[in-house]
Amino acid sequence: MAYTSEQIREEMNKLGYIPTEKLIWEATSIINTLLSEGEGRKGQDISAICLAGPPGSGKTEFAKVIFKIAKNLVDKDCEFVSYQCDPTTGKENLFEDIRVTAVVQNDAARVIAEGALLKAISKINEGKKVILFLDEYDKAREETDSFLLQFLQSGEISTGQTDIENAKILKEEYKKNLQVILCKNDNREKLSGPLERRLEFIYLQEMQPNVFHQIASRLYPEDQKLVDFVSIVYDIMYDSKDKFDRLPACAEMLDAIKHAKDYMSWGAPNHIIYSKIFDCLVKDQNDRPMFLKILEKSKKDLGVDLQSIFNPKDKKNVPSIKEVVRDKMFKDYQQAFEAKLAEINALKEKIVEQGTLGKVKISEKLHFEEQVNVRSKIQGNFVQEGRVKRGVDITSGSLDWNLVATLSFDEFDAELYNNNMQIMAEKYDEMFVYENGYRYVYEGGEFNLNIIRTEEDGKTTINFYFDNAIVPIKVFNEIATFVYEISAGQNSPSKFTADTLVYSKRSLKDKEGVQHVYSNLYSISTEVENASEGILEFASNYLDKNDVWTVKEIKDITNQAINGNELQ
Repeated sequence: MAYTSEQIREEMNKLGYIPTEKLIWEATSIINTLLSEGEGRKGQDISAICLAGPPGSGKTEFAKVIFKIAKNLVDKDCEFVSYQCDPTTGKENLFEDIRVTAVVQNDAARVIAEGALLKAISKINEGKKVILFLDEYDKAREETDSFLLQFLQSGEISTGQTDIENAKILKEEYKKNLQVILCKNDNREKLSGPLERRLEFIYLQEMQPNVFHQIASRLYPEDQKLVDFVSIVYDIMYDSKDKFDRLPACAEMLDAIKHAKDYMSWGAPNHIIYSKIFDCLVKDQNDRPMFLKILEKSKKDLGVDLQSIFNPKDKKNVPSIKEVVRDKMFKDYQQAFEAKLAEINALKEKIVEQGTLGKVKISEKLHFEEQVNVRSKIQGNFVQEGRVKRGVDITSGSLDWNLVATLSFDEFDAELYNNNMQIMAEKYDEMFVYENGYRYVYEGGEFNLNIIRTEEDGKTTINFYFDNAIVPIKVFNEIATFVYEISAGQNSPSKFTADTLVYSKRSLKDKEGVQHVYSNLYSISTEVENASEGILEFASNYLDKNDVWTVKEIKDITNQAINGNELQ
């Protein structure tokens, strides 16, 4: 049995870990390797990976999450053996350790203890599964590389000591129970060539601001404005990450929130609170001047001068975090959000006035019944599955349809379009055929996308309507896929136009036609000429088809906005 990426994602979410899609698959591979009883490791019975990335990118946390998932899914008796490397670390430190308490007590017989490597071997030879974690391995002396490589290749170590001779060989049948994980920052540019070739590398990047915002919001739900403030300061640093020696780690940013919250409760002056946040976020002395310098742009981008807040001339008149966030920082974001919603509401009012969406110049019914019946006899149970809605108007029911995007043609081959749409309907189980359009359903019908063809002044337009004011970015990406399939074979140039609000957990900032509204909310307003050729490139550059979302998240932020509540 192997676990799916969705099962691993769920386990990570239970642990409060918000992974990228890449890390979900990496974790899936590691867990299934531990579960595989050594299958598929030809010539490499001991699985070994190296987590590489800048300080603060979450390498240690990822390793701990892997262990917790292994304990939950693979073996409840799985053990975690770790060692923190430093510049003095050599091979001897991996097979023996010093008991400080024994030294203090002058107990010579107990001073020498098993090091991390021997401890892992002992536990594995007892039949246990073990994750051996060597943190900041690149700090270790270079001679350690050949020693570790020998162990990974043979399961044996040479200690030169007779008293631990029996513990130095990893039993052949238990090699499959060991997962070695190394962490590497940038203390050594490269490990030795043979060791690097033996390791599987997983690269982690600095934590994205929106991911931190989600983590912090979950941990501090009652302190949202403080979470927002720290998140935006980090966002500014992240945009200029090449100018810093290192960005703050997630734990350091959470410390900033915790200490600021404590200082507030104790009645500390505002400038002291900001100073504490500054100290938590920027610990490297070389980075502190740069931090203040990049904050110069905050006044233009956010409507507030963060530089004067973190380095005030008048310490008595420094605004509180609540005042900064509420009155200044998000003022423009709120206005942009309300303007976009006004456009959507105007569209809804127009639809209501016309009675149904079906009266918005739908030129013809598609009448696919006979063709679909013929094709279904050859290609399966399409009709029997109930996905052909004979005589049913696709616009019946809810009138809350949001026009997300359009695909227009100067000249149009209707027969080719009909064939392409039938192929799509048979390809996607979530696609339903109505008398005058197609519907793609999400989450069992919680959300729906209508695809409707209209004609005006000799031009044909394919309209994409979503039954919610805010569109998950994954849905928007799928619209781009539909555009590509609809355009296939059409000779006439086509134009794709989009204007809507989208929800994305991956940052879409600094993209053409994209405006960041608030947190995970963005406004997309763009055009793609010659859509049949350019739409997939557009999707790959702008969107993330694997972006994770839930119905509750989308409905909550939509209701919050439509009801006129202050963004939280």
